[in-house]
Amino acid sequence: MAPPLDAKKPKQEAAVQAKPGCAPGIPPNGRKVLIISADMVEDTELTYPYYRLQAEGYEVHLATPEAKVITGKHGVPMRGDLDIAKVSMKGYDALVIPGGQSPDQLRRTDTAAKLVAQALRQGCWVAALCHGPQLLGSIPRELRGDRVVTSWISVRDEMLNAGYDWVDEPVVVDNGVITSRNPQDLPVFVEVLIAALYGELDDDAEMEEVPQEAPRGAQATGQTKSKSKAGANGQSNATRKKQPARA
Repeated sequence: MAPPLDAKKPKQEAAVQAKPGCAPGIPPNGRKVLIISADMVEDTELTYPYYRLQAEGYEVHLATPEAKVITGKHGVPMRGDLDIAKVSMKGYDALVIPGGQSPDQLRRTDTAAKLVAQALRQGCWVAALCHGPQLLGSIPRELRGDRVVTSWISVRDEMLNAGYDWVDEPVVVDNGVITSRNPQDLPVFVEVLIAALYGELDDDAEMEEVPQEAPRGAQATGQTKSKSKAGANGQSNATRKKQPARA
C-alpha cells in the first residue's frame, strides 16, 4: 500500500528496534490503525503517528472525506486511503484523531463521531491530540463516562461542558482513551499508544511524579511516569490527575 503522502517521506530520527516477533514493516499480529482527518489538519499530528506506527510494524490507513487528498495547515498534501463515510472500525485496533481545524470539520456530520463510538464499543484504543478531543464531545453521553482528558487549552471548556474532567498534562490515559495537548507532546503521545497496542499499558495504574528526561523532542517539564509496565520500561509516560479541573 502506498503511503498517503504526496510530499516526500521524512527521514526517520533513528533506527527502529524491533520487539520480539514484531520486525519493522511486518504488522504485529496483523494489527491495523486507522487515522481520520480532513483539510487543515495540523500536518505533523498526522504524519508523525502515521510513519512512527508504520515503522513499528502496524498497517496504517488514512480515512478522509471521499478518500480525497487533503491539505494540512502548513501545505502538506495527504492522500486518503479510504472514504471516512464508508469505513468501519472492524479489524482495527486503534483510532487516531489528529488536531488542527480538521476535527471541527469532521464533527459537522455524525460520520466521524459514529466511528469514535464504534471504536470504543469494540474496545479499540482511541488516541486524540490537540483539537482531536473535540470529537469525544460528539459521541453519545453514555460512552463518555467519567473520563479524564487533556487537549489544546482552548478546547478545555468544551471538554468540561461535555462532562469530561480536564487536566493540563502531556498525555492522559483513561479507560481506553489517550489524549495529548499539542504537537510538542507527539513523541510521548505516540509512544504511549504503541505501549497500549502492545498490551504494556496498565490503564488504571496509579501515577506518580518523578524527575526524568523528556522523550525525543518532548518538553521535560510536567512529565509524569507510570508505575505500570509501560512506564517501567521507559517507553511511555501516562498520567492521570487525581484532582482535575471542573467547570
